[in-house]
Amino acid sequence: MVGMPIALERFMMASSGLCPSITDPLCVGFGFTQSISTTACRGGQDHSGQPKVIELELHALVDIQFRVEVQILNGMVMSDRFSYIRTTSVEVLQPSRNLLGTSSAFVMELRHDSGVALPFNTPLAAPDRVTTNLDVKYDNLEKQSSVSGVVALSQRGILSKALLSWLPRKEVLTNCMRHPADYDEYLWAGNYFTSRRKTLWLSHLPFFSNCRGFGRAIPLWQVVEHGEKCRIVDEEDTVAIDRLSFGALASGDYCGPSNDGSTAPIELSCVMDEIPNEKLLLPRWFEGQSGTILFYISRRAFSSVEYASIEAPLADAIPVVLTRGATSDGKLMKVVSLDLKYWQKTSREKVLIKAEVEFSDFEIPTARQMSGEVLWEYTLKIRWGGMSHIG
Repeated sequence: MVGMPIALERFMMASSGLCPSITDPLCVGFGFTQSISTTACRGGQDHSGQPKVIELELHALVDIQFRVEVQILNGMVMSDRFSYIRTTSVEVLQPSRNLLGTSSAFVMELRHDSGVALPFNTPLAAPDRVTTNLDVKYDNLEKQSSVSGVVALSQRGILSKALLSWLPRKEVLTNCMRHPADYDEYLWAGNYFTSRRKTLWLSHLPFFSNCRGFGRAIPLWQVVEHGEKCRIVDEEDTVAIDRLSFGALASGDYCGPSNDGSTAPIELSCVMDEIPNEKLLLPRWFEGQSGTILFYISRRAFSSVEYASIEAPLADAIPVVLTRGATSDGKLMKVVSLDLKYWQKTSREKVLIKAEVEFSDFEIPTARQMSGEVLWEYTLKIRWGGMSHIG
């Protein structure tokens, strides 16, 4: 089970009568509208900010079934209901470049002995625990009592199979677009890892929990295979590097700087969901010091069957090392760089070799940013490229 924005919970529960007792169309959820005004944070929306396109990013962990429903709350526009026919477009994406001819993908790994606190986008520890009212959450705790255990169980059956969230791609970001901390956000955090659960495997990047176009889940394969300025090389033009390839230069998929500007690192505008001045027992990822291992990535790509069958820590996983961490002068980073290098083992297969994270462009946050009243935005830069024979 994974946490989700409050707006989405309202969106998914509207048909069950659990939506707050209002007819405000914002019940659909401002977090998924392409065009929305900042008055959404105050519970209203002017005509100039009415959504024209609603886009959802559905990151499925297993095979799922879903449908799109439109609920019209205002009877005066009921006559327009047929205008929604054939207005839905669904695009299904899956990895294809890590091991050509397959949908295998690299796996992220979190370990119990990590020196940083759990990521904001970590799945809940026990999706099979006894259902309680806390399984479905609202921003106002007094509404908890109106949620039955049966409904909570049905919602959990949906949410445990996919992570659905989205941050607008172009519109101005506002504080209400931060994923709210749930009532039990840290209730079980201290007991997340047990004698039986010492490792967690993810299909998305941890820590970077609220980025434009992705929301809580950023599948690594999706950004490097569909990046705006990434170079995708055909198999016949890909150069494999072996032990005898002395002086050979890498020629494969690439997301990074180039002299002619034809390629560039992937850049995502992100929002820090964490409130900076709330301290935990362990430092959070943006408080990590240089040399900290944030997480691990599998050296090779896994099929979905292999991913579901993992039971022990990956013996040869690549540590994602924080080469330049937080400063001690109270500044926060404005740029986070994730640098990934792979070995082109064959013209079809990539093997991950190196992974590093670096913080840069530090600035002093205001008191309101530190308390979470104002957003702290940062840019996530992802570089992806093959290593030549000499590195």
